[in-house]
Amino acid sequence: MKKSFKIMMLIAVNFAILILLSDFCGINAYAVNLGENGERIAILQKHLKKEGYYGGEINGLYDFTTRKAVRIFMSENGIGKDEDYRAFSSLGLYKCRCYGADIELLAKHIKSKGIINYHEMVEECEDILQKSKGSSLYAHIIDITDDINRFMDEKPDSGQYAAAYETIIREKFITP
Repeated sequence: MKKSFKIMMLIAVNFAILILLSDFCGINAYAVNLGENGERIAILQKHLKKEGYYGGEINGLYDFTTRKAVRIFMSENGIGKDEDYRAFSSLGLYKCRCYGADIELLAKHIKSKGIINYHEMVEECEDILQKSKGSSLYAHIIDITDDINRFMDEKPDSGQYAAAYETIIREKFITP
């Protein structure tokens, strides 16, 4: 009884933290600052490179080269200096509620399953999102997780985050 109560409390606390994080991520999803790094910036660089504005390495660092490419993109596409949100959404960075928490959940799920092939990671994320339609993604993933403690301790790598990000963006913004 005590063990199941502790697990339920752990789930409740983590769920509350995820809600707070998702609100925070939703509010600041467009904000990109010089020196920031991570998957969001790598996706931005990838889109800039594809459009011919960025010639540097896709390293996930919002450096002077990346900022210059964004500024040129904005200038050539008639986007004002105060419309960063428009530029970033055009380049694949979106503002959406629960975005950060959903990516974290999917990345941890992939890590806990031990999937190492990127294509299989994306397929797993797509499968999870399809099966969780109409219910909480968090509740669905916890329901199919054998070892909740191990799952909570997982530290996904950038490939797992990238697969989760790619799938969520496609699900929320591209598919009807």
